[in-house]
Amino acid sequence: MSKSDCELITELKAVLISQQYSPVVVGNYCAYARGFLDHLARRNILVTDVTEAQVERGHRSTASTAPYLKLATEDLRAIALDVPGAEVPA
Repeated sequence: MSKSDCELITELKAVLISQQYSPVVVGNYCAYARGFLDHLARRNILVTDVTEAQVERGHRSTASTAPYLKLATEDLRAIALDVPGAEVPA
């Protein structure tokens, strides 16, 4: 039995809160997750049929990640991961 969209969002929110993400970041992640679930529903795709590889393929270009630029810059910096060998502008 698959979980409802509401249950998935509730679980995501609980995990993010337990990892001490800021409320803004939690809200942003949940909003994008809802959008993704709506996208799947409009196309009659079950979330259980989506693989990690498919999700990764969808974020290889800057154009595919452009919607995420609407997030607060400081919130993105707070959750950024270090990239070995990359310089960070001051």
